[in-house]
Amino acid sequence: MAFAATRSLTVTLALHATVLAAAGGEIGSFAAALAASPQFALDEAVEALARKNSVIIAGRGELRGLAEANGLMLMELARIPAFGFEFGQFRHGPLEALAPDLGVLLLRGAGALGAGTATLAKAALGAGTVPVIFDCSGEAPIEGGVTVAFPRSEGLSAVAVMLPALQKLIIAVSGRKVAGVGEPVRSSKITGIDHEA
Repeated sequence: MAFAATRSLTVTLALHATVLAAAGGEIGSFAAALAASPQFALDEAVEALARKNSVIIAGRGELRGLAEANGLMLMELARIPAFGFEFGQFRHGPLEALAPDLGVLLLRGAGALGAGTATLAKAALGAGTVPVIFDCSGEAPIEGGVTVAFPRSEGLSAVAVMLPALQKLIIAVSGRKVAGVGEPVRSSKITGIDHEA
């Protein structure tokens, strides 16, 4: 389940990986991916999304949570409608919202995590919007999209590889949309119980 994106997202992912490893699960190269700090060219991706009135971010498997959390982060920081979906959810209904003024950001993983990315990218292109594809599949880029290529990664490692660049992208897009990025206008970061007096 997604939650409003905060600086604690990376810590939360590391804790999940620790629990998974203790339970005998496979976390692959998660620690190495988290420790690496490569720089990725994001200018073209920022340009592709900054002019849009709303954005859909979609991923499959572990990348679904990344899509949902960063949809919330973009909505909060850029103050535009932004939604995170699993690929199947996006295909069955929200695909009808595709239009030239809707941004599409697809998170393409390796193997099964990447299945369906090309279909969604082609649908976006057919509707007049160029999709941005964060790609750690290790496969050839999808023609017509704006691809940000990452090292081939699977599972939680794919999340760790994409997360820093995705957060930089969201902040950069938001900076093109509003002044005072990260300064709440109507909400508070303090969690409480909402009730009527």
